[in-house]
Amino acid sequence: MQVYVVVAHPNAQSFNHAIAHAAVSALQRNGHEAIFRDLYAEKFDPILPAGELSPETILPPEVELHCRQVTRADGIIIVHPNWWGQPPAILKGWIDRVLRPGRAYEFVAGDSGEGKPVGLLKARAALVFNTSNTPADREEQIFGDPLETLWKKCVFALCGVPTVYRENFGVVITSTLQQRRAWLEKVQAVVGRYFPSEKSAMHQKQWRLIQVGDCIYDAEQFAHSHGFESLDPVGREAFVNHFHVSGDDRDQVADRIIQDWKASMLSDWPDQTFRIYRHVIDDEIIVRFHLVRPGVANWYDGDEGLIVVKSKAGFAHADGP
Repeated sequence: MQVYVVVAHPNAQSFNHAIAHAAVSALQRNGHEAIFRDLYAEKFDPILPAGELSPETILPPEVELHCRQVTRADGIIIVHPNWWGQPPAILKGWIDRVLRPGRAYEFVAGDSGEGKPVGLLKARAALVFNTSNTPADREEQIFGDPLETLWKKCVFALCGVPTVYRENFGVVITSTLQQRRAWLEKVQAVVGRYFPSEKSAMHQKQWRLIQVGDCIYDAEQFAHSHGFESLDPVGREAFVNHFHVSGDDRDQVADRIIQDWKASMLSDWPDQTFRIYRHVIDDEIIVRFHLVRPGVANWYDGDEGLIVVKSKAGFAHADGP
């Protein structure tokens, strides 16, 4: 996963930079690629020239690179101080020049720009970390927390990013070393929550079963499956309820899926019998299940990799129900 990280503060020793580096560290620890951009260090020009107003214009190489990186990113992290209820001018210029029409959003055909835009960013989550010397209650009660509206509604909602998390740290000027360390730990925890490693995400996930008509399905697989409606009930369940598990931790993940399925079978369908199949093919493990139905052939009658779940009698490895 690629995550674009941009920091906007003129002092490289600032707490904003500490936040940005903590975020990058958390991303790298989880196996993600962090694309780090320090706007002040690279002397990003915030002035939008008239020639860049057209979506068809050829952009300067440094702006084009920002556009390519942010539009290809799976996630975005923004770090900046709260100055006058706004981002620093250099970051506002970044919004103007980089989150541009045709790259970050577009208008539907026949719309001249007066309608509702359609977001184009690939990122599924954006995190915004701010620092402030204004107490939180004053920021909200007196000023209305304008940065909350800017990032969540005016920027990322418009550009199609469905999940936006924002955190403000303050009051920085009176904070202690212990407070700042706790804030940095929170940054890493938040980054880890929204951009977990694929391995940890699989281990933390829960596989939930649902009943639709006379069939029982894995909820996630059912939501993404189609073309199985003409099959018999066993065929429908065997078609939908299967995972191909790969990777170094495939044994643990496959076992976790089966464990969650078993728990749901026992608690929600105590009078039914299920057949779970666990087959190893090359470097993959395929797991699937279906409900046992009298008079209906099982999906597979061999005993290799078979786990029979008799809800009232517990679990057993067997060659039949």
